[in-house]
Amino acid sequence: MKKINFIILMLAVLPLVITSCKKKGCTDATASNYDANAKRDDGTCTYDPYVYPHITLSFEHNFDGSIVSSSSFNQLNYSNQAGNILSVEHLEYLVSNIKLYKSNGDSVVFSDYNLSNLSDMNSLSFELSDHIEEGSYTGIGFDLGFNSSNNISGSYTDLNAVNWSWPDMLGGGYHNMKLEGKFIDTNTDTISYAYHMGKAREITATDTTFHDNHAFIKLNTSFNIENDASISIDMNIAEWFKNPNTWDLNAYNNMLMPNYTAQIMMKDNSSNVFSWGGIVQ
Repeated sequence: MKKINFIILMLAVLPLVITSCKKKGCTDATASNYDANAKRDDGTCTYDPYVYPHITLSFEHNFDGSIVSSSSFNQLNYSNQAGNILSVEHLEYLVSNIKLYKSNGDSVVFSDYNLSNLSDMNSLSFELSDHIEEGSYTGIGFDLGFNSSNNISGSYTDLNAVNWSWPDMLGGGYHNMKLEGKFIDTNTDTISYAYHMGKAREITATDTTFHDNHAFIKLNTSFNIENDASISIDMNIAEWFKNPNTWDLNAYNNMLMPNYTAQIMMKDNSSNVFSWGGIVQ
């Protein structure tokens, strides 16, 4: 009789054991192998890797609203604040230390730098290589040029290859920007100008000081990043000549790299050159 009772007991318990085994599995709803029928987690949950959004920065250029591209080079069709009639024939500039500002006050810093050349369309946009999370942001910032800790002569093979270095006698490092073209001077002659920005060399009676003349640009605007996105930034070339310093090319046209006053004026004017262009996702 005891043997029969044991068998009956086992037959009663066995379904419960089997049912209990079937109820084990991954119980985390965020896992890729989540089992809605599982009642007990068995430690087998797996997760898909987080896919960070890809962010591309692109730069566009205008002269007080008129689009500027390599196709408009060599044309004397722009007038600056001082009344100089001028052309744009070459434009290059370096951006680095790119930051996206979060709504909580934190910022995400990217290690990328990029040399934009208006003659090369491929150089006017680039993808940020570091990770960024989805969320709300309140602005974007970047250095025009390198900051003092990164602006070291000979440090960048790619920039060395395109003659982007700033002369050692003027403090070394690298250019921030090169803007070149022609203008009609007071004698109605068409002559060249070379608006090159980099370190500012200040010479006094007792000393020579090299000033780190890069400019940090911050554009305050609210935007969300929900997936891959392209952020557009506009450069108004006319602002290099008008705000806060009205720039007369008759006074400042060439030999500006060693000109301390000209270099400081360039940095001052850089604060109004860039503006938010928009975001496409």
